[in-house]
Amino acid sequence: MSSHHIIREKQEPALLILSLEDFPDDWLGQLLEWSPTVLAAADVAESLQCQDIKVDIILGADVLPAQEHVNPVTTTVEDVLITGLQLLKTEGYPAVNIVSNRFNADAIRSFLPALDVVVYHQQQKIVAIRSGFSKWLPAGRVVRILEHLPNLVYTNLAGVAPDVYKIVQDGLFSISFDGDYLFIAEEL
Repeated sequence: MSSHHIIREKQEPALLILSLEDFPDDWLGQLLEWSPTVLAAADVAESLQCQDIKVDIILGADVLPAQEHVNPVTTTVEDVLITGLQLLKTEGYPAVNIVSNRFNADAIRSFLPALDVVVYHQQQKIVAIRSGFSKWLPAGRVVRILEHLPNLVYTNLAGVAPDVYKIVQDGLFSISFDGDYLFIAEEL
């Protein structure tokens, strides 16, 4: 058996980059490891291209591609996130990683469950979970619950501040609630 993997188009999450502010280069390298489709806000695209990172789609006003094979998509600065997510949904992408300096739960929620979304924001990884979610984490890791939903029940978490919890002991933590999705964040 070969150690090489065949990556089919759209098998890996797309990467939507809205800001690289305070985002470490090594984390960006990890997100680019499997050569995802890269969408970038116009003000970020130039910086990426200067680092020889291939940008497939540039989102913004009056966008002119600086590289061959770049698809410019015109949108307002305020609508870059929604335009990017709509484009990915229309094109049949199942998942997207978003790098941004802002987190807009309402905009992202409107694309669930069509897209599996992970947001990298302020040294955190934010995901939308369904009730009954569980995950293994080491003791002491911090988890933030970003919304208040009815009947929130959790295991292996201890509150340390409003909406901030630590894993009590190595192992699974779980969260149940009433509602479709809940956004949680892990420190990176």
